Amino acid sequence: MRRGGCWHVVNLAFAQERVSGSMEVHYQCGPPFMPAYLVGLIRVTDPAQWQRYVERVGATFPPHGGQVLLRGVKATDLARSTHGERIVVAEFADLAALRAWHDSPEYQALVALREAGAEVVLTAYEG
Repeated sequence: MRRGGCWHVVNLAFAQERVSGSMEVHYQCGPPFMPAYLVGLIRVTDPAQWQRYVERVGATFPPHGGQVLLRGVKATDLARSTHGERIVVAEFADLAALRAWHDSPEYQALVALREAGAEVVLTAYEG
């Protein structure tokens, strides 16, 4: 909740699902913390090239505060169909950090390899 140019942040700690517990209130001034998520939908076209990309791309996340939360293979479509058979989800502190990763020379150096190995749709989400 916004209050006087600062964000009012409340942390609640409850023990054993009881209503009683402790409450900590503090203010965070400036823009609110809004993590950003990279979602990649992947259709592998050349497994060998894709593997070369996968072996290198992981090292590009930590310098920008990114971490991979999920790498997976599609199990089944439940409602309509999505692009590709694989997914990756990575988390960054905010959209600026995600963009810094994406635009970094380290990541951009891998784009040709990514394109040689797969059709990839990358989308950024805030949440």
